[in-house]
Amino acid sequence: MQTDLPTRDRPQAQPQVSLAQAIGHVRQLLAAQQFGQAQDLCSSILGQIPDEPHVLQLLGMALHGQGRSDQAVPVFARLTELLPAQAGAWTDLATIQIEAGQFDDAATSLRRALELDRGSVAGWNSLAVLGLRSGRLDDADSALRSGLEIAPHDGQLLYNQGLVRQQQRRFDEAVGWLERAIVAEPQDPQRRLSLAQVLFELERFEQLAAACRALLQLGHHSAAVYNKLGLAAMKLARFSDSESAFRAGLAIDGDNRDLHYNFARMLFLQRRHEESLVHCALVIAAEPALAPMREMITSCHLALGDRDAAVANLQQWQAIDPHTARPAHLLAGLGVAATPERASDDYVREVFDDFAASFEQKLRTLDYRAPQHLQRALEAVATRLPEQPTMLDAGCGTGLCAEFLHRYRGRLVGVDLSQAMLDKAAARGDYDRLERDELTAFLRRSPAGFDAIVSADTLCYFGALEQVLLAARDALGRRGLLLFSLEALDDGASPYLLHPHGRYSHSRAYVERVVASSGFDILALDRQVLRNENELPVHGWIVTAQSSEPVEQGDDGRV
Repeated sequence: MQTDLPTRDRPQAQPQVSLAQAIGHVRQLLAAQQFGQAQDLCSSILGQIPDEPHVLQLLGMALHGQGRSDQAVPVFARLTELLPAQAGAWTDLATIQIEAGQFDDAATSLRRALELDRGSVAGWNSLAVLGLRSGRLDDADSALRSGLEIAPHDGQLLYNQGLVRQQQRRFDEAVGWLERAIVAEPQDPQRRLSLAQVLFELERFEQLAAACRALLQLGHHSAAVYNKLGLAAMKLARFSDSESAFRAGLAIDGDNRDLHYNFARMLFLQRRHEESLVHCALVIAAEPALAPMREMITSCHLALGDRDAAVANLQQWQAIDPHTARPAHLLAGLGVAATPERASDDYVREVFDDFAASFEQKLRTLDYRAPQHLQRALEAVATRLPEQPTMLDAGCGTGLCAEFLHRYRGRLVGVDLSQAMLDKAAARGDYDRLERDELTAFLRRSPAGFDAIVSADTLCYFGALEQVLLAARDALGRRGLLLFSLEALDDGASPYLLHPHGRYSHSRAYVERVVASSGFDILALDRQVLRNENELPVHGWIVTAQSSEPVEQGDDGRV
């Protein structure tokens, strides 16, 4: 609050001195965050000297400090009536209106402030804050550019520009702005916390750890900082450091769910399953239907050889949240229910809508290689494609396969059940069209629509492959190409098997048989490592097939 308030004329000197002393006392109370006492003293002064501008401003600040922004708004509005030509009074009013969620009124106040003073850094900054709070990021960016032309080193403007870039998910740029903001005000912990969050999004875990240590050196010992430090150490496989950080955070806030959640994950990665279950239970006590924790509890029990406990956990989850599809599918993987021919649409949507935000980061930790295997497989048969082919990324997810498919300079279509995944894929800009649909149904509505279909780790959510492969055959043009990955089932006694983790694996013999019977010639069927899971390789099949030539018949109907 930076309104330039005039001193009111008074007939005697003594009241002026007494007022100055009283105002000084109020300021001391505000600095000590004794907002209630500051409010009482302001009210007492205003009872004797109504509409004293300095005291009105301090009263508004005291109310704001107590989280009573709605009550502070009329106080600052009165200031603009007393000082209508003071740009700072309008800026102060707008700041409080933003806090109170009165965004339209705040915009009006800011326009008035900037009419009075186009050079008001505070005015441009408040306009930017309004854009940030209301989601109008382009407006915020424009306001900050105007402010930075006037004050290129203003720490608050630099910080807010970093927040704009963060919300725009332009994280590399956000880092630069936030670092400049920290140089301007190195003691402000909030700027370093924002930088830490951006570094986490960028997976710059060494820098994240350094940012957290800098916060601790400033004396900012909070559960949030220790949580981020623990996460950084966990991602860097420094498990001892990670454990120390999580324990330090829990010493500050023993009920912090984020700390228990991440500590459970770290212990699980170290195969300390019994200890992990302790922290899982604390999270579940507060959020009984939290899917990642329920799934981790299942995995811990299975790792400890306690199938009954795993089943009981899933049944409890099912009873608590009967609308979720996950526990029923996982129970089928444990043999408690009949194995479905494929994962239900609801199951796939739930898993991948929840997974979308961290999908690519998670796959990097697993050394995920299916897209690279399919890229090489497609390159090996690329001469069989027409120029500028129409290609389908079947189960496109966030668009990892688009990185190589769009190089063929044809038309690229993506289909997926998860809208959250499709939103990520759309942000890449590589697709000509994206559709939210179940794969088999989409293929059946696309006769002869594609020259090639590529599917990375989608058919592992199908057990029986007959229907989806027949639909793929019809969706391909003459001699179209089909490339896909599956998880390998080495036990040839069964065609496919649903596992407790929710995915299917398929035997080589079944894959060969069903691909051929669906109207394809197998060009290659290679065994590859698709990823690592729990430090063990997950093997799979990379299948390259081409639709068979139609069988020609003679006039008498004989082949």
